[in-house]
Amino acid sequence: MLMIQVLLLINQTAAGPPKVFVPLVQFDEYKWKGRYKDGLPDGKGKLRLYSTGDLVAVFRGVLNRGHLNSGSLEVRGRFTYKGEFEAGLPEGEGTIDWGSVNYSGLFHRGLPHGKGKKVAETSNTFYIGDFVNGKECGQGAVYQRALSAQVQLEGQVSGYDFILADHIGEAHMSEWTCLYSGQWLDGKPVSTKDERKR
Repeated sequence: MLMIQVLLLINQTAAGPPKVFVPLVQFDEYKWKGRYKDGLPDGKGKLRLYSTGDLVAVFRGVLNRGHLNSGSLEVRGRFTYKGEFEAGLPEGEGTIDWGSVNYSGLFHRGLPHGKGKKVAETSNTFYIGDFVNGKECGQGAVYQRALSAQVQLEGQVSGYDFILADHIGEAHMSEWTCLYSGQWLDGKPVSTKDERKR
């Protein structure tokens, strides 16, 4: 689910203009608004990908001799990625949004890899910690939001997120509860022998 393989390879052919290949996007036409270098899109610009006349993806950012470098790639109805690329894949710091789930943090070869945060809007949960090859792995914690009643705000309050209401000074308060903190492997919490005995 977290894997993103968006390759943008542009090859010059003797018969016509450069061709664009983006494996996760079916398209038959593209438009580049920006500069060219040696016949390849290069520098800051906007790339639009079309399938049978319908716009299916838009990239805004920097291309380096036809390869995605940094920017925002929106694949309509699927995801939006903002960040750095290497060899056409998300690499380094970035953010991906699938609508109800998003991830921000480090990527390697198109996958979340390193420190990051994954938020699942529908379950009101988020994981913050280590990722390896797109899965929670290493040290991390998962939290869930529990909404409480409306409260009157006075003074400084810490440890809570506030959703402001229409009236000044009133808010709905939500507290994040830690469901699990510890080691993870292949996207699942790892229990220790001590935890299993309890």
